[in-house]
Amino acid sequence: MKKSLIFMLVLVLCVGTLCSCGADAAELAGAYGIEENIYYATLVDKAYNPDDGYAIEKKDGKAVFSVTHVAIYRQAINEEIGELKSFSLSNSNFDKLTIGEAWQEGTSAAGIRKANKAAWKTEYKSGEAFYVLLQDDGSVLVAAIKTKEGAKYCAYIRKIAK
Repeated sequence: MKKSLIFMLVLVLCVGTLCSCGADAAELAGAYGIEENIYYATLVDKAYNPDDGYAIEKKDGKAVFSVTHVAIYRQAINEEIGELKSFSLSNSNFDKLTIGEAWQEGTSAAGIRKANKAAWKTEYKSGEAFYVLLQDDGSVLVAAIKTKEGAKYCAYIRKIAK
């Protein structure tokens, strides 16, 4: 009886600790520029305008993700993607989506996943998504999940900074 009570107490404390240390995406609110490509699936996915960026805004108590593209004539086009929702990275929803070989030296999907402190995603356009990944070292990554011929893949992973 005593052992089972201790086990239950330890379990409750562990679960409570896991829940309380989860970061809130709204805490990352701000405008971000692209610092570097960590991974890309194709040369097309590698390309970006250095003035492009991302933003996380707190709206009605929710964290909302948007993408800013700088188009011809330096006109910025801001596209609100949607609400960021917490999820857990796994081999199947992250590692297996990285189909390309173009990794920054010393990085891998498994390494990113293992160093991940918190993850959020927002889905748009029939199953495509953006992942926002807060790493243990405080860095923030954005992964673009796209669909081609019915199969999901990770187009790129970029390190972003305020």
